[in-house]
Amino acid sequence: MKIIFLSAANLGDRLFFKDFVHRFSFKEPVIVLHEPHPGGLATTRMATKRISAFLSEAMVHNNAFSGDQKGMVKQDATGLKLNIPTIESLLQVVPVVVLGPVAATASGSELINAQALVTAHRFAFDAEVICFVDNPLSPLATKRNLIEDEATRDKIMNMYEEEQAAISRAYDLRPALLAGPANFAQ
Repeated sequence: MKIIFLSAANLGDRLFFKDFVHRFSFKEPVIVLHEPHPGGLATTRMATKRISAFLSEAMVHNNAFSGDQKGMVKQDATGLKLNIPTIESLLQVVPVVVLGPVAATASGSELINAQALVTAHRFAFDAEVICFVDNPLSPLATKRNLIEDEATRDKIMNMYEEEQAAISRAYDLRPALLAGPANFAQ
């Protein structure tokens, strides 16, 4: 299983989405998680649907949900709780589940930290995490880069200063692969 994390920069880049939906190989179960949209809860819900629409246009079967739907993601004082049986049952029907960073809380639906959501899914499903560069034309996108420690992060950051935000995200989610979507074509 793979967890794909899309940054705010990825969400706003049509060139990235073209590459992502047409070149990434969805041959095993994939959970696509993304950062909240800066416009708030309603626009984050729309971003989740937009990702699903791009995948559907490329004939990639998927289901999209905000995390608070079907009780898939709940947050309380102890942290995030995932409805693992529901997510697993969805992945038996479709190869891709797009899940927005929204959680059901005691006070209603709220945006949550997307990196915490990725971490929760990684541990729940023992999955590989994939992050993408912010600029799909960056030379960093030409190969898979495993970011697993400070030394690797620093080495790559010194070579690709323009991708510091993407490298830092991958480091925060380590171990994580950082690349372009074409590096996962089969």
